[in-house]
Amino acid sequence: MRYRKPYTLYKVPTKDGTPVFYYRTHDESGRRTSGISTGCTTVSEARRFCDRLQRAGKLMPVDQAELRQT
Repeated sequence: MRYRKPYTLYKVPTKDGTPVFYYRTHDESGRRTSGISTGCTTVSEARRFCDRLQRAGKLMPVDQAELRQT
């Protein structure tokens, strides 16, 4: 199986044109989860945000993790 990063980042413009970065993870079965906002406007901030969540074990929100199991 090929290596997969724990999350992917993508940007979505707000109504005023400022980009906000979202992240997606993969569940246990390999499916992508829905996008979750980081609230960050730069890639480096968004990566730091996601890295902190990953270290804390909270990269995939509990409600999405529970939904995927049912």
